[in-house]
Amino acid sequence: MPEFRPAKPMPGRSRRLSAVRIGGALIGAATLGLSACSSAAAGGASPSGSSSASGTSNAQAAQQAAAAKIQVTAAMKAPSALGVTVPLKTKPPSGKTVVFLQCDVPQCAVIESGVAAAAHAIGWKLHVINFQNANPATLVSGMQEALQYKPVAVALTGLPESSWSSVIPAYQAAGVSIVAMAQGPDTINSTVISNPAGIPDNQVSGQMIANWFIADSKGEGHALVVSVPAFPILQAASAATASTIQSKCSACKVTTLAVTLTEVGDNGVVPAIVSAIRKDPSIKYVLSSEGAFTAGLPSALTAAGISGVKLAGEAPSLQDMQALQTGTEYAWAPTAFTYEGWLFIDSAARHLEGMPITAGDGGLPNQLMTKANVGTPSATLNAPSNFPALFEALWHVG
Repeated sequence: MPEFRPAKPMPGRSRRLSAVRIGGALIGAATLGLSACSSAAAGGASPSGSSSASGTSNAQAAQQAAAAKIQVTAAMKAPSALGVTVPLKTKPPSGKTVVFLQCDVPQCAVIESGVAAAAHAIGWKLHVINFQNANPATLVSGMQEALQYKPVAVALTGLPESSWSSVIPAYQAAGVSIVAMAQGPDTINSTVISNPAGIPDNQVSGQMIANWFIADSKGEGHALVVSVPAFPILQAASAATASTIQSKCSACKVTTLAVTLTEVGDNGVVPAIVSAIRKDPSIKYVLSSEGAFTAGLPSALTAAGISGVKLAGEAPSLQDMQALQTGTEYAWAPTAFTYEGWLFIDSAARHLEGMPITAGDGGLPNQLMTKANVGTPSATLNAPSNFPALFEALWHVG
């Protein structure tokens, strides 16, 4: 995957994309959303080992870690097929227009690269409009602007339906479809036609990271799970991580750190993590729902004199994947951001032909990455490796 490339600004209008500054100045303080919690073992110590503080025997912890390791091994295998399999009825008409509303974190630029490639492959025109996650009004105004281009479909990512639902009637009246990516739950209907990269995909990623943590900590670790409740999609991933740990690891402990969009934009996430670990040095793992939110954490921990803490999570940045290769970060479940862009075009084409769209348009590929299988670092999960050609075959193009 090439380096992030920002979308080109529209002619005649100023660029609205502003980079989110994360891991820089120590500004803001996130709040601890849930108190530390742990699940106790059901039963006494095993005769073959001593008991841990939670009442879980060493043997039971080892057994739970071994079970998690089996899941980790399976999750590390690369996907080999698309989630969507039914071809379009015919080759779509060329010259149609689509619009992508691009958010202000690096991953959204990667999604845009996928949208651009897919639009080119199918013979459609693409317009990109930028918005700011911390200012939902910029998304609403961007969606209103998008209608000026008379597109067949418009896609957006991240912010929940409640923040942009006011424009749905205008889209319904104009006969323009909305593809709501990386969010949910959404009300799917004749206007909001699809929600690729939705909650189910992110729950799978959260479960993979949970199993890695259980296996790596030998069933006895304490993890700080970092979440942003303002994004339901990220909350789903964090909740899946926490609940999987609590249900599958009797001696493990989970503390949840909930941060706001303002704290994300004001560089408050990394300082809050450092503060939480200082308060409870038993935390040896940080599991992030988004790699961009923990940028600079390893350096910040070192500067604070804290060692022995492992960083892992979902939706890593390119820098996270590079750190995975060098061994300074430990496990990531990368999102197939480029693939996600192709799903936007696929959903739009299916709706244009009057075809049904399966939940999430077949879903995203998922894979767990560690130093053992990261290969060449990329900001997106490029799997299957030939997925563009597979989509083109479904569309009768290429």
